[in-house]
Amino acid sequence: MYSSYLLLSPNVLITSALPVVAEPEVKSQVDELVELLEQPASALLCKHCLNTITYEHERIEISGQHIHLKMNPAGFAFEFGCFCAAPGCNQYGQYHSEATWFAGCSWAISLCTCCQQHLGWHFRQNDENSSFYGIVLDKLVMSNPPEVSS
Repeated sequence: MYSSYLLLSPNVLITSALPVVAEPEVKSQVDELVELLEQPASALLCKHCLNTITYEHERIEISGQHIHLKMNPAGFAFEFGCFCAAPGCNQYGQYHSEATWFAGCSWAISLCTCCQQHLGWHFRQNDENSSFYGIVLDKLVMSNPPEVSS
């Protein structure tokens, strides 16, 4: 049996005809991964300018949940979702450790790379190399993935 895909990285897919020699369980997992990669990604766009900010598959849980409702010291409440990547965001200014919503994290403001609207925050662990984005959900809209015709 031959596979028609060789996965080099999450963003590069090269077709080829390589023999697949794998246990049935591993082959099943590979087939599921290939099927997932062939589906169009659901992009989350900036509501203001429709720039692609992140993708549904970038959702993560922080402190046991994806969605958080937090209030800043000025009394403004924000409902935001956590994402491991947001290529459509730039960090603005310095990182701050005061008034953080997540213990051990410092934060910087995140802006849309296209229109510079405030979209949320970039959080980074103070003692590790890990980070995540908190993007205000009502500042995003979901793209309509193109319909695949057979």
